[in-house]
Amino acid sequence: MANKFSSYLKKDSLEYNVYKAEERLSAQLGKGINEAKYTSSYLPTVISHLRTIIDENPDLTNEEINTILFKEIDDYAKTVYENAYVFGEYLEYLCCQYLSTHPEKYKEISEKLFTSTMDFENIGFENCKTFDEYLLLYTYSRKRDLFHQIFDGYGEALPPTPDNYKNFDNLLKNDIRLHSKFYFEEYFSLPEVSSVLASDEPLAKKRAKIKEYSTWYRNPRDRKDFELYTNIFLYGSYQYVLSDEEHIASSMRKDLARAVSRTVEQLDSLGHLEDYMVDFVFEMCRMEYPEFANSICENNFPSKEFVEDLVGKSKDLSALYSSVDTMSEKDKARVLAKRSYLNRVLASKKEEIRLHLSKDKLKSALGENFLISSKNLSLESLLALNSFWANRYAKELSLYSQAMFAVHKFDLIDKIRDSKSTFVPVENLQKMLIQMDTFYFQATQFLSKKQEAVKNLRDSDETEYEDGDVEEKILRFSYTPFIKSVSRRFGAEEYASYFDSQLPHSKHDIKEDANWYIRLYNPIFSSYLMKDEMLNVLLLSIGNSNSENFPNAGIILENHQADSTIANHGASAFIPYFPVIGIDAGLSFPVRIHIQKHTLIDFLKSFNGNAMLPIYEGSSDFHDPYKSNSIIASSLIMPLTDKTRALFKKGITKSEFEPSNSPNYHPHARFVSHLAFNSSKKVPAHLATINNSKKKSKATFVRRYINLETGYIYELVNGEFVKVVPKHISKTSKGDDEHGI
Repeated sequence: MANKFSSYLKKDSLEYNVYKAEERLSAQLGKGINEAKYTSSYLPTVISHLRTIIDENPDLTNEEINTILFKEIDDYAKTVYENAYVFGEYLEYLCCQYLSTHPEKYKEISEKLFTSTMDFENIGFENCKTFDEYLLLYTYSRKRDLFHQIFDGYGEALPPTPDNYKNFDNLLKNDIRLHSKFYFEEYFSLPEVSSVLASDEPLAKKRAKIKEYSTWYRNPRDRKDFELYTNIFLYGSYQYVLSDEEHIASSMRKDLARAVSRTVEQLDSLGHLEDYMVDFVFEMCRMEYPEFANSICENNFPSKEFVEDLVGKSKDLSALYSSVDTMSEKDKARVLAKRSYLNRVLASKKEEIRLHLSKDKLKSALGENFLISSKNLSLESLLALNSFWANRYAKELSLYSQAMFAVHKFDLIDKIRDSKSTFVPVENLQKMLIQMDTFYFQATQFLSKKQEAVKNLRDSDETEYEDGDVEEKILRFSYTPFIKSVSRRFGAEEYASYFDSQLPHSKHDIKEDANWYIRLYNPIFSSYLMKDEMLNVLLLSIGNSNSENFPNAGIILENHQADSTIANHGASAFIPYFPVIGIDAGLSFPVRIHIQKHTLIDFLKSFNGNAMLPIYEGSSDFHDPYKSNSIIASSLIMPLTDKTRALFKKGITKSEFEPSNSPNYHPHARFVSHLAFNSSKKVPAHLATINNSKKKSKATFVRRYINLETGYIYELVNGEFVKVVPKHISKTSKGDDEHGI
């Protein structure tokens, strides 16, 4: 149907959307990512789940089973919306942090409120373009909160208007005796305090008398509230900001902890968690640090013998991956047979690992209660942890949606009932993926419009909420308009006719297919939006505090030349369309997430006024020793336990530069030294920059930055970006000759 004249087709026509679907799938295949094969490998997991439902409920009709499946899809969507508040919460947290240490800025922003043209009642942080706009919105919201807390009982005398919110401090001062008497009588049963607040006595005497009053409150929370609001009446709304950071951090920690915990549970229900655990243990054993994997295994597994055998077989396999093109047919056959044998042995090792896993240990380490109460886990580290698991969830939801669409498209429920084969050829799955993706553009448009309307609909009659905190984050709407629209644009008969020629043994009802697709795609669409929001939040933390929260975070460069510029090739030659952000966040492994380059640049410029981003150092420490041009995958990431911290501390003492014949030599010492740096912030020798300007030299870590638009590399000197001279970033200066990911 699609052809080389596709540019002349209408963008809402079936022909054009089929063409674009084929183009997208072709691009994926060009990168070596065969989605159909992934779908084929995951489909048995879904079929097994369906078989369980049918065996336990043999009398259910297909419609009733579909209802169960739609309910499950809805549950997976709810997990996505656990992160609905993260972006706004962290922006508030960041603004509060900044203003708490810059009182003069709060005064400046308070004055700007009166002249700003921003519509504070109808915008959110996602609409702001500069940090000052974030500060304006945050300050306005806090003055509005205070106005409602103190003046809500005044009725028409002090109506709740934007001008009155902005003018809160002046309104409070105008008649502090009346306002304080009214407020403290209402909430603290202590109208006498108004006489102290309104008196002409020195400030020190007022504070002493208020402190005396505060001792009347036995409950620490009541005493803390009393002290806060007396300070607000004494010093103004800025006192509210000073108390706000703790409240925001507590609320955000609960939201992030619940999001991580629920995501991990859902990934387990999707059948992925055990595979992540197997891969993690396997990699730690290959790196000869099995003690790091012991925290999620039982019976003191892995044993020394298991590790030695695994490492030996991995080395043998790696040695066989030299070119076989120049070999004789006999030698080539021998090498290929040996490769096949070793791959089977390593696969059996993974199955042995599976027998010793403890999901309970992992879920405990990633459980809501532990994440909330952990003193060793900073809010920023928890944010990075959530970003990793949310990113995992978005990817697995895509795979799940493809498998579920196959259930619908190939009548697998009936085949399970009739004990028929549920095998679907990869070729048919590939055609099905094109059929699915034909709805992509129309669904994206539909959901984007719904997202834009969310803020306006939240409190209207068109919303439907259920009980519970999670449900309050979910806006429900009908899919009927989408189904009607796409049916009209594509044409029911034309749709059925085209796909009958592609998949002749399947039913092609456009309304049914569109209904399944939009249900499956909605959580995926939302998950990627929220992933981008979380990445933006992490970028703010990296850039706004000069990376104080993360000792090593930024873009992972790929084979950057030893020069301060990208020569004549331009930034695009070395910064891919989807660059990788690496973050050492004090967790069990660095967090690595892809983001679109133009999205990254746009966000940085809106916030900082430039496209400067720190460079992640030491990525080569995680190169896979058994696979060329590959890295060790971050199969799962956990908070660090005291035991793991102790292991890291022990591991960092192993020198990164010991010769191979030394008794202290370890082939992967840089790997564990970097992990220890990730945990303790003690700079490992191979990443250190020696500062000789002081009497006693010490290892320091000098951050580098790259301008994503020009490719120039800089260091920050006295608050100014200075280009790095070529010799300073030679390939040997940081021990990081490659930045692969």
